[in-house]
Parts: sequence; structure tokens; C-alpha cells
Amino acid sequence: MTQQTKVQPKQISRSTIYRYEKAGHDMRTNGKIDQGKVKAIFTAKRNEERKQKPADEGRYWDTVFPKERALKLIREREIAEGVLVVREEVDAEVIRRETVIMKAVLALAKILPPLLEGKRSATMAQIIHEHHAKVFKRLAKTL
Repeated sequence: MTQQTKVQPKQISRSTIYRYEKAGHDMRTNGKIDQGKVKAIFTAKRNEERKQKPADEGRYWDTVFPKERALKLIREREIAEGVLVVREEVDAEVIRRETVIMKAVLALAKILPPLLEGKRSATMAQIIHEHHAKVFKRLAKTL
């Protein structure tokens, strides 16, 4: 006597069965779910979806790659023309400018104390203001 193994079909959730029965599909025989009917319904639905799917949609990458390549060429041209700027160059320039400003401000700590010694507060404020103006003018020229 040979033993036959029965292949169990994929389990179908109750919510899927409920949705299909609500849509008008008859999935039951004698009150029990008929796997043959279920398979037929799912196969019919899959075939219907394939028919509705446009032929272009299957060639997704054939359309995406040329578009991406064209966008890349446009970006490269805009960078060459000066319309776009490379982010790394901008970041490097910002860091350079911040360093110049920081050095100029820190240099005031060495320059101002001997000039302010023994002065009145109004004179000190005037000297500080003059040095700030010099720093700003120098920064405007370098930046």
C-alpha cells in the first residue's frame, strides 16, 4: 500500500474570504470552503490584473534609467554653467569664512587691553567700536 501525501494549499485568511464572499464570489461547498473554487477565483483575479496592466509598466527600469541619466547630465551642465553649486565647495567656503571671523574676534582680545588701560568708559567704547569697524571692513574685503 502506498502512502499518498496531500499537498496543503496556502492558508487563506478569514478576512480575505469574507471580502471575496461579500464581493459575490461563492467559495463554499456544503458550508465548507472549497479549495478548488478558491484557487479558481484567485487565478481568475490574477489573470484579470495581468490583462489590465499596461505593457509599459513591466519595463519600469527601461524608463527610469534614461530619465535618471538625463537628469544627471542636466545637473552636470548646470554646475558647469554656474547655475548650481557643489555642496562640498559651499561647505568648505562657509568653514573658511567662520575661521576668518573667529580669528579676527579672538585677535581683539590681544589688541584691545593695552589700548583700553586707564581710559574712561566712553573712550573705551569708542576704541572698541573703531576696532570692530576695522575687523568688519577687513572681513568684507576677504569674504
